Amino acid sequence: MQVEKLHRDAVVPHESGILLRKNGGFHSPSPFAQENLFCVLWGNEYVCDAPYQVRRRNPLNMFILFRILEGKLYFEYEGKSFTAESGNVVLINGNINHLYQAKELVTFQHFTFAGNASQAYYDFLFQRYGSLYRDKTETAFLFNNVQYELESSAPNDHKISYLVHNILSSLAMCSQKLLSSPVANAKSYILSHFQQDIRVEDIADSVSLSKYHFSRIFKAETGYSPHEYLFSVRLARARELLTGTRMTVDSIAATCGFTSTSHFIRSFKRETGTTPTMFRKFFDPTGFRQ
Repeated sequence: MQVEKLHRDAVVPHESGILLRKNGGFHSPSPFAQENLFCVLWGNEYVCDAPYQVRRRNPLNMFILFRILEGKLYFEYEGKSFTAESGNVVLINGNINHLYQAKELVTFQHFTFAGNASQAYYDFLFQRYGSLYRDKTETAFLFNNVQYELESSAPNDHKISYLVHNILSSLAMCSQKLLSSPVANAKSYILSHFQQDIRVEDIADSVSLSKYHFSRIFKAETGYSPHEYLFSVRLARARELLTGTRMTVDSIAATCGFTSTSHFIRSFKRETGTTPTMFRKFFDPTGFRQ
């Protein structure tokens, strides 16, 4: 990460329409932070009015988070126009052409960040929710603390990384996108039938869709393939039985819908890194024995 170049590229010279720029500014993360953590490189709180506008067409190798405090900020990004209002959060990729502007009085915080997991987290969030997150008032504390760190004489890289991660986690728990009826009904079907020998075709039939169309929309809306979701339900129930009952591993495998005990043991170890028996002993070392 070329921090100094990123600092220069992040700033648009001679921005007009800025009425107030609060303290914040640039930060040069340590080499360790640049290699391993989320890093905030630049940030500030602005009060702006028309004609404030930032249009970037050159790649900016970082991501940008906005939180609107008062008023509205207008965006053009990924072929869409949208308006962020008070309490909203916006996440964009600086490598993609974008525009944001004030058409009226607006107060907002924004900061640029990078780090090893940034691209993956951005992809995860954008594919599911897009760039605009409404009613994210719970992020105010986190944004404010990023601002406080940037204003300090010695910003703490670990605290900054913690704050950015918590902001992204909050966005990942966004509930603005409801599941479609077929996907919601399919999840209910899986929860009611996971103990049986069901296939993806059976789940698709239960919601009157073809296997391929159903698999596509289920993955798009939940982030899991139907098979992955079915497996996660079975595994979750197996964990509950291992730690809360005296059932044998054979019985648990059958109860949770696995085709055989050996298949259950292999799948459980691949997912958790340990066998069902060792998992049980770890969580209750004085308890159950086979």
